[in-house]
Amino acid sequence: MNIEKRKLYRSAYPGLLFAIFLCLIKVVESVFDVSLYKLGIKPLDFNGLIGIVTSPMIHSDWGHLGSNTLPLIILSTGIFYFYRKIALEVVLSVYFSTGFWVWLFARETYHIGASGIIYGFAAFIFFSGIFRREKWSIALALAVMVLYGGMVKGIAPSPDHPHMSWESHLIGGLSGILVAFYYRKAHNARFLQRKIDEAKPEDRMSLTYFNDERESFPTITYHYKGKDKNEKT
Repeated sequence: MNIEKRKLYRSAYPGLLFAIFLCLIKVVESVFDVSLYKLGIKPLDFNGLIGIVTSPMIHSDWGHLGSNTLPLIILSTGIFYFYRKIALEVVLSVYFSTGFWVWLFARETYHIGASGIIYGFAAFIFFSGIFRREKWSIALALAVMVLYGGMVKGIAPSPDHPHMSWESHLIGGLSGILVAFYYRKAHNARFLQRKIDEAKPEDRMSLTYFNDERESFPTITYHYKGKDKNEKT
């Protein structure tokens, strides 16, 4: 198995494990005939604060869970694969900021499900492509738009789905945009390497690339237009 395949499989682990955990929670609800909806977010209620952590883990039924599972796995895999160095920070930032703002501004009811963070992940990937203006990032953004462009209609109230937490979708998307903007200058080593490789020969006098998986921040050192630069990724 080549290196890229190993990285892809490793990138899928977090989303897969979280999806399995969500299924186990639903199994427990079904076996013991209980509903854990009160672990959702109840806005402006002190007891509802727990939902900032637990609400993405609770789903109304198997259909609700099933509709969230595949996009959750695909989008989280994309984040961990393409933004490996900042992936955990991105995921946690979207996760908790979405929950907090839902608690502050959403309707006074229980908000449950992982769709809010799914919207956050999709928005992060798409707007990272816009903010970074890099070929690979723009291509990834377009892929997200093609695959999940229909999600846009979920950010507004729908008379056909009155119980849908459109606030979670909207706030999750906004959280993803803000996180993408905050991390717009963060690079993965392999993409910074590609950027240097694409430079004109007369602009790239020398190039040294150290890619040691043991190091948290691989270093690229290169000589560019007569000036020494070092970037940590």
